[in-house]
Amino acid sequence: MRDGQQVTVVTNHPNYPDGRVYAGHRNSMRAVGSVDGYRVVRVWTHVASHSSKLGKLLDQASFTVSAVLQALREPAPDVVVASSPHLFAGLAGAVYARIVRRPFLLEIRDLWPDSVLRPGSIAYRAFKVIERIIYRSADVVTVLTPAFEEHVRREGARAVRTIVGGADLRRFAPGPASSALLAPLGLEGRFVIGYPGTLGTAHDIRLLVDAAKLLRQTDIRFLVVGGGPYADRLRSMVDAECPGMVVFAGTQPPERMPEWWRAMDVGLVLLRNSPELATVIPSKMFEAMATARPILFAGPGGAGSAIVERHGAGVVVDDGQAESLATAARLLRDDAEARERMAAAALAASPSYSRERHARESLDALVSIVEGRRS
Repeated sequence: MRDGQQVTVVTNHPNYPDGRVYAGHRNSMRAVGSVDGYRVVRVWTHVASHSSKLGKLLDQASFTVSAVLQALREPAPDVVVASSPHLFAGLAGAVYARIVRRPFLLEIRDLWPDSVLRPGSIAYRAFKVIERIIYRSADVVTVLTPAFEEHVRREGARAVRTIVGGADLRRFAPGPASSALLAPLGLEGRFVIGYPGTLGTAHDIRLLVDAAKLLRQTDIRFLVVGGGPYADRLRSMVDAECPGMVVFAGTQPPERMPEWWRAMDVGLVLLRNSPELATVIPSKMFEAMATARPILFAGPGGAGSAIVERHGAGVVVDDGQAESLATAARLLRDDAEARERMAAAALAASPSYSRERHARESLDALVSIVEGRRS
């Protein structure tokens, strides 16, 4: 947009992660507006709680139909872009690009269904068919980590580029914690390890609860900022096993997330310790780095943990043991010098993972496929 590009975004009415349309929105067939200067076309979907697998499936599948029908009412673009997961967003992009005969770029943020479904199951086999269709339909597939490249090529992608994600450095920056956020939650004077984001099948909430139980006699508290299908389950586990050790701030407006990051002493990455998730690089890592917060990475050794270790930006716990996570939390609390060193290293590395760089490389990929088609 800043360089003269015109962008139209086709999306649903916001309802994630709770499965309720946000205040100020209505689940209409079509609503056209503007966000930060971009034309946004919102379309109807079957809104349902994401704790319901069937409801979530219907929500995503209905998006494919609505998105294609409403996109066809717009002038044909020079290039079509779709970001997946979910796979139905990618399918919508592939179908629309084929209808209007335009080049298609597919961005892959997670290896879905491999990271969430049991291999060999009926659902897994069905979604593998969709995955292969959209990979083979794309002129270029971009991925967030080199670890995805082999998988995407194996499933039929014709061309693959790695463009690592990043944070908006104009919004996410270091600063003091706000007592206005911490005091109402009873966290003032506590050592706060924060988890911002959704909680779902990829996240090991059992590990978090078990570690919290081991830290009951300390001033360490975990802060969850967000929701998701596993948020209520985690809340119930905490109430039953370690009341007060995990504090819930609920889902927050995106514009306030930098302020919430600054309210944390340490940022937590929490992944199930499974090989399928070793390729994942959670985007929250880059926001932690930009706000100069050390990262406590709990998950399988792989692409994400490698970034933390390479830059000295935090501590990695890759054995899936609550004792190890609790020990790492204590070490971070007790060693202020080490925290400062990690925070400085994280901040120094953050320009390498900026949203600006990600946007520029993505635009280069778009220009290349348009020029390739024309030639």
